[in-house]
Amino acid sequence: MKKTRIYLFIIFSSISFFQMDCKDDSPIPPDNKPLLGKRDYTWSIDTIAYPDNNQTLMYDICGNSFSDVYVVGHSDGSSAATMYHYDGAKWLTTKYHVNENGPIKGPIDLQGVYTFSSSDIWAVGERSYEYPENSGQYVDSGLIVHYNGVSWHEHNINVFQTLLAIWGTDSNNVWIGGLNGELYNTKGNKFIKESFPSNIGIAQIAGLNSNTIYIFGFSQSTPRYYSIYNYDGITWSIVDSTNTFPSNPHFGNSSLWVVTNNILYSSGYGGVFQKSDDGWVKVLSTGTENITTIRGNSSNNLFAVGRGQIYHFNGVDWFKYEQFSDQNILWYRTWSDGNVVFIIGLTLSGIGKTVVLRGY
Repeated sequence: MKKTRIYLFIIFSSISFFQMDCKDDSPIPPDNKPLLGKRDYTWSIDTIAYPDNNQTLMYDICGNSFSDVYVVGHSDGSSAATMYHYDGAKWLTTKYHVNENGPIKGPIDLQGVYTFSSSDIWAVGERSYEYPENSGQYVDSGLIVHYNGVSWHEHNINVFQTLLAIWGTDSNNVWIGGLNGELYNTKGNKFIKESFPSNIGIAQIAGLNSNTIYIFGFSQSTPRYYSIYNYDGITWSIVDSTNTFPSNPHFGNSSLWVVTNNILYSSGYGGVFQKSDDGWVKVLSTGTENITTIRGNSSNNLFAVGRGQIYHFNGVDWFKYEQFSDQNILWYRTWSDGNVVFIIGLTLSGIGKTVVLRGY
């Protein structure tokens, strides 16, 4: 039976997962006088749990519209249950796996999903192999799958490391990162390996355009530290680095989000941090609690989520949705286009299920 490997870092009672970004909630530079972001939502909640599974845990979300949203993650019973699609009424598996007569084979986990349109969907993760055969020992290799509007297919690349992060401007410029500095970029219809420090796990990729891209990474050694890198269209250079808890890091150790080339947000232990030309400032304090993710689609529509915590920044102030403070749910990833918002959460006790909060 495949051994589940989930990438998480525990900070006392807080849990921090690393994941990747989604184009349709990509940052938009702020207007001079932005309107306040929408905050008054009508909420609904769904549960995703594959039949007879002990774990159906979705790690990432991305969408094109309210009726075209994808989530990806882990299932301990059927690899077909590692990707679901919401059509505006219900969540269904995408039938991309051989278990549902699709073309993608093997025991699979997916770590990230990215959409350019309804006919251009990408997902990355890992496929596990038993090696040697019947030994009970498993090794992982990177996995890239793509949907072209008609069918799913796999991009074969020679990488034996799990892929964690994906971002791009279009299908001709997709960036994918993973463990041990595995970084790939599309050149024509192929993925080409780029030079990047091999001691860094690439947790997240976010950008504004092909010449302004950021990587958020973590060290593969102990003690753990976190780094931010910038790509200017030619080379990657380090922007900042921080030590791990309990050294009181000056930026977040869980997530990175880009608003403009000069304004970055990060989240992690203690809250949300903002970087400008003057350095990092904590703009939302959560005490000893961890903020797993910060994402949004503009400077006046940012969501920051964590265990029993959902906050919204509307361009002026931060607001906490107190009705979603259940400590048994780790609110984990979010996608919003400014009019609707989806937030996925993982249950922390009992059978591992995914809950999806929908606001419209």
